Amino acid sequence: MALTFDQRQFADDEATHVWLDGYARGFHALSQQHATALVGGDVTSGALSIGVTVMGEVPVGEALTRCGAQAGDLIAVTGALGGGAGGLALWQQGERDLTHPLLRRYLLPEPRLAAGLALRGLATAALDISDGVLADLAHLREASQVGADITLDALPLAEGLESLLGTEGALKAALSGGDDYELLVTLNAADIAKAQQRLASLGLTLTVIGHCCETLGISASGQRGLSRYVSGYAGWQHFSGETP
Repeated sequence: MALTFDQRQFADDEATHVWLDGYARGFHALSQQHATALVGGDVTSGALSIGVTVMGEVPVGEALTRCGAQAGDLIAVTGALGGGAGGLALWQQGERDLTHPLLRRYLLPEPRLAAGLALRGLATAALDISDGVLADLAHLREASQVGADITLDALPLAEGLESLLGTEGALKAALSGGDDYELLVTLNAADIAKAQQRLASLGLTLTVIGHCCETLGISASGQRGLSRYVSGYAGWQHFSGETP
C-alpha cells in the first residue's frame, strides 16, 4: 500500500492522527473481512493519494475475466443497482446520516469478493459494476466479441431509489450511475439456478437482466420503454472524466 497525504490539510497534529487512525482501522477491518494481509507499504508527503496492490492465486482455468461470454449466455447482476448514484444524490442534497441505506451504498460499498469466489466454475465472464451497467457491459461485450440484449424491467433497483429519483431517474442511475460494485456476470442457462443457490447462501441475489447474442452492440427492451438510455447514457468515461 502506498499512502500520500499533505499534513497541512489538517488543522493540527491531533487531527492528522485522528484521520490516520481512522484510515488504518478501516483498512484493517476490511483486510480481516477478506482474509488479506498488509505486508508492506510507504507513506510520503503530497496530495492525497492511496494506492493498493493486491496479489493472490487462482486455480488454473477458474479466473473470472471479461472475455469468456458466448452467444446464448444469460447476463445477470448481484444485488441491486443504482444505490451508489442514489447515495451521491443524497450527499449532494446535504444528507449525512450514514444509517441511510443509499448513502451507505455510496460511501461504504462492500466488494463482492465472496460472490466472485462462489461463481468460479460457473460464470463464463465477469467484472464489477464501477462505471455503470451499460459501460461495464460494453467492456465485457467487447472483450468477448458478443452482443447483449437487456430487459429494462428486469433491472433490480435499490430500495428507495424510485421514490428519491423518480422512475426515469432511477433507471438512469441503475444503467449509468456507477459506484455500485455489484458483479455483472454471464452464465450458461443451465448453471443459473446453481449460481443463485450459491449466492443465496451468502445472503445475495442474482438477477437475470438479459442475454448475450451474436449481433454486436447493446439493445434493450421492456415496458419501462426507455431504450433511448442505452444510447444516451453510456456510464462513466475515464478519459473525459464525466458521465454523458
